[in-house]
Amino acid sequence: MLRTLSFKGRITALVVAAMVAVLLISVLAMVNNARQLTDARREVLVATIDSAHSTVASFVAKVKAGKMDEATAKAAAAEALLGARYGKDDYFYIWTMDGISVLHPFKPEWKGQSKLGQIPDGKGGDVLTTLIGALKAAPDGKAFVETHFPRPGQTVPVLKLQYLKAVPEWGWMVGTGLYMDDLQAEVRAVAWKGLVVVGTVMLVLGALATRVARDVLRQIGGDPVLASQIAAEVAHGNLDVRMPAAL
Repeated sequence: MLRTLSFKGRITALVVAAMVAVLLISVLAMVNNARQLTDARREVLVATIDSAHSTVASFVAKVKAGKMDEATAKAAAAEALLGARYGKDDYFYIWTMDGISVLHPFKPEWKGQSKLGQIPDGKGGDVLTTLIGALKAAPDGKAFVETHFPRPGQTVPVLKLQYLKAVPEWGWMVGTGLYMDDLQAEVRAVAWKGLVVVGTVMLVLGALATRVARDVLRQIGGDPVLASQIAAEVAHGNLDVRMPAAL
């Protein structure tokens, strides 16, 4: 197919192919960047919950060893996580698998109350129902769950990634979550910067290709493909071929 194209056509085809390659590489880089940022958030959640769960598990072990009674151990475990923080102001919570609040640092009035069906996720569902359902369905007793909930002091629900781990001996789930709207904003910002770079590269490639094509055609006096076609016509005895004006 390239053989039938003029010199300008071949240059154009090469430039278009280069632009498509640059665009594909940029899109893949953006997707990979978004995946890496999300994976980093997941790793933070896993590491922090593993630590919090280990704290609770240590009290479970004391009960099994007869060193503490269960009621005292449960109270001590909740107290241990009450003031625990990571990141900026991120916290841990504990719910029973029946939806009763054991620990929520910013909602102490919920303690001992069933809140099942009472915490809307902003998308028509219930946060607790979603969390409990996901954890019950998880064969390994841990689960990532996406919910939507307003940031503190705000009313608009935003994506929040939750990570939960079961404490089967006590019928508890220990969890925490990170809001993801800032990550989405970061991904969009990187994407826009990438598009600007891609657009600039494409403009430079287009301008460079146009300049090269003009210079080459001017130096050789015309399109070499057309010259070859004219030579072939003359060789076959066609002397009426029109010669294009030199560039």
